[in-house]
Amino acid sequence: MSDQKLYFATQEQIDKLRAAAQDFINGSQDPQDFLEDLKKVMPIDRVDQETSLRSRVEGFFIVSDLLFERAMDEGVAQLGEAWTRQSVIKAAQLRPFSYYHWKTGSREPADNVVSRKDYLNDPMTAIEKLYDDIAGLGKLIREQKNNPAPEDARQ
Repeated sequence: MSDQKLYFATQEQIDKLRAAAQDFINGSQDPQDFLEDLKKVMPIDRVDQETSLRSRVEGFFIVSDLLFERAMDEGVAQLGEAWTRQSVIKAAQLRPFSYYHWKTGSREPADNVVSRKDYLNDPMTAIEKLYDDIAGLGKLIREQKNNPAPEDARQ
């Protein structure tokens, strides 16, 4: 994962999130408990909600990327080249941003949000998606860890 420029989150928060993600990957914590821990690292400030929401989006996006890479690496190690990005998306039941745009009732006209970057600029849509992505990827990582692929599936 390439380093991204941070606009709202601090490097200290990102380091804590990465450490929490590594602890989750190496441990046996429940994905929902992991998500609650992430929320504690990136609290929403009632006085400055806009900035704290956007910093949470940045942080959760980095965690989501980290978990996606881990799920991808583990799947390739277990199943080989048969495991693709589409396999991760299907196994973790990840949905497109457009689903969350509709689900959250965003007032942003659909014509204005054509790219992933546009969706990430709408904090409520992005947070909804990233919560679901982290929970889904967390469950997938737990399944991969607890139920490795049989030897005949690795070929």
